[in-house]
Amino acid sequence: MNRVVGDPRRRSGRRWRSIAAALVVAAVGMALVAACSNSESGDQAGVTPTTIRSDDDPASDDPASGDSTSGDSTSDDPAEPPDDDRTALDATVPPADDPPVCELATPTTSTTVTVWHSLGGTQTVEAIDEIVDAFVAVHPEIDIEIVATQGYDNALRLFRDTPPDELPDLFMTSIDSARLLAESGGFVPPQVCSGESPAVLDDLLPVIRGTLTIDDVLWAYPFNVSTPVLVYDPSLLAELDLELDPDGPPVGLDELRDIAAALAESELAPGGLVLYDRSASWLVEQWAVHHDHVLVEPDNGRRGHPVDGVRFATDEAVAALEWARDLHDDELVSWVGLNQSGIDDLLKLIDLSDRAAFTMHTSASIGELVELVYGGGLADLDGAELGVAPIPSPGATEGSLVGGGALWLRDGGDPVAVGAAALLAEHVMGPASQATFAAATGYVPATVSAAEHPVTVARWEEFPQFGVGYRQLAGQGASPSETGMQIGPRVVVQRVLEAAAADVIVNGADARSRLGAAEDEALELIRRYELDGTEE
Repeated sequence: MNRVVGDPRRRSGRRWRSIAAALVVAAVGMALVAACSNSESGDQAGVTPTTIRSDDDPASDDPASGDSTSGDSTSDDPAEPPDDDRTALDATVPPADDPPVCELATPTTSTTVTVWHSLGGTQTVEAIDEIVDAFVAVHPEIDIEIVATQGYDNALRLFRDTPPDELPDLFMTSIDSARLLAESGGFVPPQVCSGESPAVLDDLLPVIRGTLTIDDVLWAYPFNVSTPVLVYDPSLLAELDLELDPDGPPVGLDELRDIAAALAESELAPGGLVLYDRSASWLVEQWAVHHDHVLVEPDNGRRGHPVDGVRFATDEAVAALEWARDLHDDELVSWVGLNQSGIDDLLKLIDLSDRAAFTMHTSASIGELVELVYGGGLADLDGAELGVAPIPSPGATEGSLVGGGALWLRDGGDPVAVGAAALLAEHVMGPASQATFAAATGYVPATVSAAEHPVTVARWEEFPQFGVGYRQLAGQGASPSETGMQIGPRVVVQRVLEAAAADVIVNGADARSRLGAAEDEALELIRRYELDGTEE
């Protein structure tokens, strides 16, 4: 029997509104406003809260299912982060008391596996249901309880605040928290059950394996991998006889600026490039991959402790932020602050009163966007198309960091439950499951066999947009620069970088000095974590 706690299908019309639904509402609303008053709409459609949440969690950090929040998220000033969600996470995961024990065999009696996941969006949730139903059909003796935690940050807070006997067997949170969880003592790596890495993980993309490998051990199952891509409407470019080749090298910065300026001058898309705190920081963090540059010394934290330096204020990073600041000064940037709903940037692409041309957004949203654009959801934007290309590059080189989330196997002291959870984790990482999930959502298949699965191949042939994120990651290795910062407080360090990037682009702060100050703040956070294991 498959028992789903707070079944997402029963909530879809009330609490789990998809990106597509939110954008349709917003498109209709903005079209009406434009037709009646030709003024800028201040409304932002979003996704309402879902399932269990901590009392102090004001908003989701999952870009596929954000919360609608009050306030002007499109202000031209960097938004002040809320005290909880945009600053430090306030605890690490509590360790288990017993040593890791696992029995990787089908249970002989009824066993329940509880899964906490952080995802939203109708197509995403339906794909998860389909994958879990296939597992239960083979393992009817295992009951699956699924709980939605409403975002990665909230998942960590809930884990901290929940009594040990109510914690999940499989726990999903951001890949960015890999070292934090690996060093918590509360989880066991996939190979603990059989003594070796599960066969379904043998052909993981090298950059994915490297990102989740801590001190030579692969620590989690990378179920829902994503990466940033460039999203735009090719029909706008076509009106000026312009185009981007999604199969070619990434667009360069000069070319992107020229296209944005031409679209703004023609009034087809006066809003230019959408930027927000997170995507602004990508100009430093993601582009470090293109420059083969580490942000943390030594080796981006791959050697473990201690970290002895942070390197944000490089010549390349300074040039990147100055490029974006110049765009902003020339009114070629639409700034949406924290992007709190997770889709504020996408809304600017359909804002008829001040339409933007481009945004950098998670590949995880492509399934919802395809449904919206080609399912008739944009009647007010006749002829609109969905373009997806690699993220822009200062050197026309392809590559990006691994994002999204992973499933962690908790050591709760019950070897049967650990083994049953591992069976489920191996099932969801199988080629058929990964292909089903990637084809529905836009998440990146984590393995070569999943990318070559007929379901994936057919989907990519029909909609090539789904394959862009995979190609970005498949061409990479597992060097320290390609696998990103591997530090315990990575999430809060990223937010320090976000604040610095926003200050430079929007407020005109000096890029080198502002990044230097961010280096000092980040290093202090890292040293504090190394001393006492907390992120604050």
